[in-house]
Amino acid sequence: MKLLLLIACLCATGPVFAADGWTSYANARFAYHADVPPGFALTRESDNGDGATFDSTDGARLLIFGAFADDGAFAADIRQRIAWDRQKGWDITYEAVTPGWASYSGTRSGT
Repeated sequence: MKLLLLIACLCATGPVFAADGWTSYANARFAYHADVPPGFALTRESDNGDGATFDSTDGARLLIFGAFADDGAFAADIRQRIAWDRQKGWDITYEAVTPGWASYSGTRSGT
């Protein structure tokens, strides 16, 4: 099995632009770390230890998590997650999917 690391930034507002104040999030279960932009605070660690949720005071939300995917299934899994989020009303404004990592972000009105 291959480690799937998905950093999904589903923001209800525009991105935060600042050079200083970044923090680091480390995940022991999947042995990864990610940089968290300024203005985001840890609001919830997942019960199963796969990641965390960070919220900003302006309503933006950052989800960082990992999961296992069968070899070769990573891109298909990510594309399915993006499709589900679109069905939930997200306007996906950025997506990058590679064989080893993915990132996507978007906005949704009313949240």
